[in-house]
Amino acid sequence: MKESILSRFTARTDWMLLRNIICIAAGVLLWMYPDAFATGVVVGIGILLVLYGVISFLLSFRHAIRNMLIHTASINSIVSLVVGLAFIIKPSFFAQWFIVVIAICIIGLAILQLIEITSLRSFNSSVSALYYLSPLVLLGLGILVLVKPEGVVNLIGYFGAAALIYTGISGIFLTIRLKKENKRKSVAPTSGMHYTSQDFSNE
Repeated sequence: MKESILSRFTARTDWMLLRNIICIAAGVLLWMYPDAFATGVVVGIGILLVLYGVISFLLSFRHAIRNMLIHTASINSIVSLVVGLAFIIKPSFFAQWFIVVIAICIIGLAILQLIEITSLRSFNSSVSALYYLSPLVLLGLGILVLVKPEGVVNLIGYFGAAALIYTGISGIFLTIRLKKENKRKSVAPTSGMHYTSQDFSNE
């Protein structure tokens, strides 16, 4: 059963090869334009919000015609449409704000850890001061993101590009290996049948 399921996933090696080549191409493009990662995420969220808003508005409008009432879902759909269109029209602006929100969360977590470590050391003086190192690094990272969010956006883009390129290259090697395994499995039954026919002829 497991072999049949695996064979379904690994039989179409041509599609796997094409998919990995697309991954490498996307990774190279993302490496050339790293700032497109965050804006692409924002645009993707905007498209999803617009689709949700359109579907929700059509359903709520149909409900309102039947019941002669303004359904609350229509308000939510309009808000989703407006926010989604704003994300699509100004993705770079919202991408920077998205990074800023993440930076504020990081700083908040670092301050919370510092307070917890300080309170712990007040009860137990044997707790090492090295515990302050982790929240201080976290605090510095959060402040760095607040001061220069564009650099962090580019850094995230580079990480995403490297991940795509690595996935594509490793996937190509895996595809070649699977092609060899599929050829070996297709040849093995034929040779086995030939060997059996020789045995019968000898008998």
